[in-house]
Amino acid sequence: MIELFYQKRDGFTFIEVITAIAILGIFIVAFSNIVTVSIQANEKADKLFKATLISNNLMEEITSHPKKPLLDYHTAPERKNIDGLYCEISIEKKGEQDDKDVYHIDIKIFEDYHTRKPISQKNKILVF
Repeated sequence: MIELFYQKRDGFTFIEVITAIAILGIFIVAFSNIVTVSIQANEKADKLFKATLISNNLMEEITSHPKKPLLDYHTAPERKNIDGLYCEISIEKKGEQDDKDVYHIDIKIFEDYHTRKPISQKNKILVF
């Protein structure tokens, strides 16, 4: 009589299959969210790296031969588009100190120029 209720079954029940699919779906959704966030963070880090590299290179270019670049940039702020990032370079003469000129150099890197929110910024004071 016990043998009538207990029958050997091959395979899985419908409830077991549905439960396994639901658990698998939860893991797939969680993993896809992790991958998406990781990709976005990587893109943001790449833009920040490019912006920092560009601003460092521009600052080095300006300060390595100060007289010529200062005369080139001393007008209104210059805007450049480098690798899809917008650079704003401004140089102001702030005055004199010990018979030497004092200049303030400001370099800002924007992802979108209209938002005016810099993702990298370099400032330097030159005296010569």
